[in-house]
Amino acid sequence: MAISSKNDSNRDPHSSSSSSKSKLKQKNTWEFKKQLVEKRLIDLDNMHKNNSDSVSMDKTIVRHQSEEKSTTELHSSAMQRADEIQKNLPKQFPSFVKLMSRSHVTQGFWLGVPRQFCDDHLPMKDVTIVLIGENEKEFDTRYLAAKSGLSGGWKFFAAGHKLIEGDAVVFQLIEPCKFKVYIVRDRSLSEADGAISLLNLDSNPDQIKPLKVEEPEENADIKETTTTTSDKYPDPLVEDNNHPKKKKMKKIIRNTENSNAEMSDRIKFSESPLDFKSVKCFQDFSIHFNGLILDSEIPSHLKTKYYELCKSQNTFLHENLLQGLNSKLVAGMISETVNIADAVRACKASTAHEHLESWDRTLKAFEDLGMAVGPVRGRINELVSLYSEPRTRIIESMRNQRDEAQVVIRGLSERLSIVRSCVEKLDADIDALEAKNESLGLVFEEIASAPW
Repeated sequence: MAISSKNDSNRDPHSSSSSSKSKLKQKNTWEFKKQLVEKRLIDLDNMHKNNSDSVSMDKTIVRHQSEEKSTTELHSSAMQRADEIQKNLPKQFPSFVKLMSRSHVTQGFWLGVPRQFCDDHLPMKDVTIVLIGENEKEFDTRYLAAKSGLSGGWKFFAAGHKLIEGDAVVFQLIEPCKFKVYIVRDRSLSEADGAISLLNLDSNPDQIKPLKVEEPEENADIKETTTTTSDKYPDPLVEDNNHPKKKKMKKIIRNTENSNAEMSDRIKFSESPLDFKSVKCFQDFSIHFNGLILDSEIPSHLKTKYYELCKSQNTFLHENLLQGLNSKLVAGMISETVNIADAVRACKASTAHEHLESWDRTLKAFEDLGMAVGPVRGRINELVSLYSEPRTRIIESMRNQRDEAQVVIRGLSERLSIVRSCVEKLDADIDALEAKNESLGLVFEEIASAPW
């Protein structure tokens, strides 16, 4: 660490007085200790004051051994470091910073998003927003447009990353409805301090050229140096490259930069909309949606088949999809459309009727979202009609025969009822006549046997 050496302008540097020289070395040693302790505990922007000569050694030791900073100071420090990280992020990706409060991480688990940010960059309806946290792990959260905040899923993200009150979080919108999240912990001299120093593109530690001077006789293990910068102390994290903590910080930032580089390879923004009329061959074909290029989200063989489908209709099938849909959802719809189109062309007469109906229902859902799948649905409906026509005629004929039989049954039932009534009446008449015959027989015999 390079520290400015302060000498009194009235003191003769070539004085031969041994007592004056001893006092000067002792003063320089104490100045060095004071500056070292202040530098390691106090933020560069707020705590470098010009009253170092008036601060006694006792006061410096008390500050070094004092209790932790107040919550307000720690929170302010976390926000300052988060602001520095945000300033060094790529400008093409919008971002915002949130200081974690109790309602964010312990009670309620509700995260409000700045209203202006919502109006400028987020959908006007409720959608699922993906948060990419540590180790590139993704968390699904529910964005409520009317309330401008994240609700469902935010609790799992906060708990999974052990967020506490006072932590500062940077949200970087890398895709529609997808944030890359950077967390600044609420503690002094955290790893984020090193991240800020390494992300700062304006810092140039090579400009500091330390010059070793004569060591003081007392406390010989402390070396005093002088620098060309008089009132600015270099950050020990920048200078001490061999420190284990510094190496860890470098590794963290290097991993972050590699992750961002890979993300840039996957996600590309389109400079201008692509008109299908300008597509003359497959090399000119690219899948654009909502300002993004989705070529990397779709396998090459599916992209080739999708090109053939679009070419047959002379338009992009996804051109009229609803704006604001998730890019992965759009890529999935395109891939599924290609798969269904292949299955339709490969189906046989033995293909189950239920498969055709299932494919048609899926394409109907895509069509409702704006996907131009009319030709594929038309082919399916044609196959369904051919497949079911003979069965339909047979079923209709049988239904007619059944209706006719039921009519006959009803007629016969009515006639049977009449016949039964006649039979019952005849039975009654027969019984009456038989009884009358029996009585006539007795009378006949009585008359015949009467005396003359």
